[in-house]
Amino acid sequence: MKHADRNGFSPGKMWSLWELLELKVGQLLDLHERLTIERGYFERGQHELTNAGTGHIRFEAADLSNLKNVVTEIEQIAASNGLTSTQQAAARTREFLSQAPLDNPQFSGLVMTAANCGTMFRHLTDITSRIRDDCNARIYFQIAPENARLYQPIKPHFGEEVERVFPIAIDDIAESGKCLALDQGTAAVFHLMRVVEAGLRALAADLGIPYAPSWEAYKKQLDKILDTNNYANLSADQKAKRPFYQDALGDVVAIKIAWRNPTMHIVKSYDTKQAAVVWSATESFMRHVAANLSPAPLAQISTGQVP
Repeated sequence: MKHADRNGFSPGKMWSLWELLELKVGQLLDLHERLTIERGYFERGQHELTNAGTGHIRFEAADLSNLKNVVTEIEQIAASNGLTSTQQAAARTREFLSQAPLDNPQFSGLVMTAANCGTMFRHLTDITSRIRDDCNARIYFQIAPENARLYQPIKPHFGEEVERVFPIAIDDIAESGKCLALDQGTAAVFHLMRVVEAGLRALAADLGIPYAPSWEAYKKQLDKILDTNNYANLSADQKAKRPFYQDALGDVVAIKIAWRNPTMHIVKSYDTKQAAVVWSATESFMRHVAANLSPAPLAQISTGQVP
């Protein structure tokens, strides 16, 4: 199996939708524009030298370095995003720029003949064409500016305390934000229900319930423990936190009835506005639980990971 890092592309690697969406389009367009300018320079040089019948043009060292950097950046972006044709064209151009015959011992840049200019023009034209071909062969999604931070947050969506207390929910919180950014409301709600379950499990564990097979099973056990008839059996800490437990359980029951059951049993789909309401309720619940409990952290689970 071929190895690829988290941002790399490999034919044998399973990519998530989010990795496929992270092509730096703005950067690639900027490099394409700079490459087009350089291509025009060599095209003019070829015509002028061909018309003159002899001579050469000097390509300064600083200009050569800039061109190499542009080509290298394009090659790297292409490699990271599976733009195979673009990567290959950029690699050929990089090799051509490094060929010794183009170097002049008395000049740190390049001395370009008409033939050299023509070859360079064809190399750069090939890269620009390959960029267009590779991009046309893919589908890209546009994220509205107001949703950019849902897709790529600069700070934890639900706050640092939730992330610290519930590392197991980090990935689902992030994925729910990305789903909202891409107008995938039902998918966002699905991830949010997994987040709520992390809070429910912590709530149950704090009352001595290590595991239950379903939300309903958790609820029944929590109802029994929090029942007035069981008050004497609670510890002093649990008695002090009983109002919190009851409020949190009430939130879980409301979420379960309103959103969890309909989502899991294919009863309802959600648009982005509806999903945003679920997002707010989930955030409020998780912040409330994180502020009142200190559960033993459950290991973070990332997309594609089998625990």
